[in-house]
Amino acid sequence: MAVNALSEQQEKDLAYQHHLLFEPHRDHFRWFYFPESSLVNTNLTPSISCWTAEPQVLGSLFEALKFGILLRADKHNALVNCLPNIANHACEQLLFWQLKQPLTLGEPAQALTLTKSKSHLWNMCIIPWEEEFQLAILGGERLHFLSHFHLNYTCIRLTFCSVRLSQ
Repeated sequence: MAVNALSEQQEKDLAYQHHLLFEPHRDHFRWFYFPESSLVNTNLTPSISCWTAEPQVLGSLFEALKFGILLRADKHNALVNCLPNIANHACEQLLFWQLKQPLTLGEPAQALTLTKSKSHLWNMCIIPWEEEFQLAILGGERLHFLSHFHLNYTCIRLTFCSVRLSQ
């Protein structure tokens, strides 16, 4: 039994027709669920550095991550307890990528990597509260900050750094 294979050009034409057919619906869902006001352009955010080509992050995910903040134990524990919420926001981010750039038009964004901005953390978070943080560390308290966030279609990874006085 012979199978008629599509040429590469026929596959591209078919993908483009599919795009034209579903584009109004996809755009409607994208703007209904993810209006422009719900997005954060990480290139314009001083507390982080974006290492990937797609700088748009859902505001709900960005807010949940708490970048650029030195966390005492209670705030760190609260953030750790919110990991299921962060995972849900990350799933929404993946959906946003699919609606923004569907597979029929090429590859949607594949990954997001955010890191702390060293200068922002130091100048805006540590120096203004230096004495308070020194006393906390000298008192044995451990301070934390989110240093790295990575999201792709197979994993979500958060990396925290801790500061404490060695005994």
